Amino acid sequence: MRLVSLFCAVVAATFAGLAFANSFVGAFPAQRASRVAASPEDLAALEVHSNGHFTLQPYFALLRPEGTHVAYNRNHLGRVMSIDIFTAERTIRQVLLSSVNSERIYYIEMRDFSQSGELIGTATIVELHYDESNEKVVSYGIKTSRGRIFATVRQNDDGASDMDVTLQPGHRSFTLKNVQPWDGTDILLISNAGAIAA
Repeated sequence: MRLVSLFCAVVAATFAGLAFANSFVGAFPAQRASRVAASPEDLAALEVHSNGHFTLQPYFALLRPEGTHVAYNRNHLGRVMSIDIFTAERTIRQVLLSSVNSERIYYIEMRDFSQSGELIGTATIVELHYDESNEKVVSYGIKTSRGRIFATVRQNDDGASDMDVTLQPGHRSFTLKNVQPWDGTDILLISNAGAIAA
């Protein structure tokens, strides 16, 4: 029964992801030429927008509450399709992943659950865009219950990568310095206790 419901959830997430992807076409705001480094206020606003689900600096990673456990659900090819984050009593967060004819992830959906198993609030959705060689993520379109985040990775002349970020509503724009580009394959889960790669 659990496998059937998980399969249905993954299929539904895939279709929702494709529909959601279309909503981002042309939605990326023009990046500001000034490229102002993130202030403490910018970082605080980004943390609020992330809704406790992910971080962008120093690399993209999903957050899991401290003291939780993780279960990876894989398809017949061995690819992770979903991740359950749970305590001893219940599942508190589920992460659904979609990839299209590739091991690279194009869509991530994160859902939080109440003690009774009901969905809490709005899911966080992350859409990933890759470079021409399909090797590195160059932009993120993110929708949370707090708003939208548009982030674009660019390489500097010195070889370091920065990320230009715009938060909506409010059109707050800033740059995260020295971010590590992500290849979109292994998902990194971090908590206060450290990191786990899926």
